[in-house]
Amino acid sequence: MKESFKPDYGLYLSKFSNEKTLQYFYGVQISDICFVGEDLYSFTMNIGEEKVYAVTYDFNKDSLIKLISLSEDRKLQLELLSVLCKPFLKPLRFDLSQKPIIADIKTHLGSLIKNENESYIPLIVDEFS
Repeated sequence: MKESFKPDYGLYLSKFSNEKTLQYFYGVQISDICFVGEDLYSFTMNIGEEKVYAVTYDFNKDSLIKLISLSEDRKLQLELLSVLCKPFLKPLRFDLSQKPIIADIKTHLGSLIKNENESYIPLIVDEFS
């Protein structure tokens, strides 16, 4: 059975905004971080009430370090730094569901990404706070 995908929030936003339009998200609960490429980290979540969208946030190592600093758990901070700040070898996912990090996020639209299963536009993180 083919997996069902939610509509992409970046594609939705691209209908009435552009890559220079800033988007702000407050009190976002981050329950995982994926290391997906050299200097590229990401997490995806669902947003919306009446219509639910999938939103992907992409960010670099500097933003990752800022995000990690928002955790109140020093042991978790050290573990995240030791796992996610190594040279990229293969994609990996770090589960934070037991100790999510809460952050405010300033973003802008990224570029369209297409693969065999979907097309989406990630939101590029400009700042975690």
